[in-house]
Amino acid sequence: ESSFLSWAAGVTWRVVADEFRGRERRQRALQGFVTVAAQAPGLGPDDALERAERSTVLERAIATRLSERQRLAIVGELAGEPTTALARRLGVTPNALYKLTHDARRKLRCALNEAERRPPCSADASVQLDACPTKDSSPPNDQRACIR
Repeated sequence: ESSFLSWAAGVTWRVVADEFRGRERRQRALQGFVTVAAQAPGLGPDDALERAERSTVLERAIATRLSERQRLAIVGELAGEPTTALARRLGVTPNALYKLTHDARRKLRCALNEAERRPPCSADASVQLDACPTKDSSPPNDQRACIR
């Protein structure tokens, strides 16, 4: 019984340590993107401040709103990793990777809209089916909302 407890404690310790190392590694990777984005040359003080605020909003949204797979896909994309290599690393097809990053970008766009007090958007609803025209009705204002 004692050896089992020692083994279980060792496994638990390693799992927790791996999680903390991974979290720190992700934070360092994101911080590098935020720093580069905020220090773009040729910006005035107001523009630089606005860009830094947007970068902070994006960093927070990447850390809190995205799933782990979406986070890995977006960070890999921002790092310039080729699509095929990134898809292989995540164990998905390139088309599935495209959809994964598309959904992640939509969530990030919604976070920016909320931060800038723009009209809210729904990151979870990809289409509004009730807004799509039927044969007897007139078309909606935004045809892109309708997928048939």
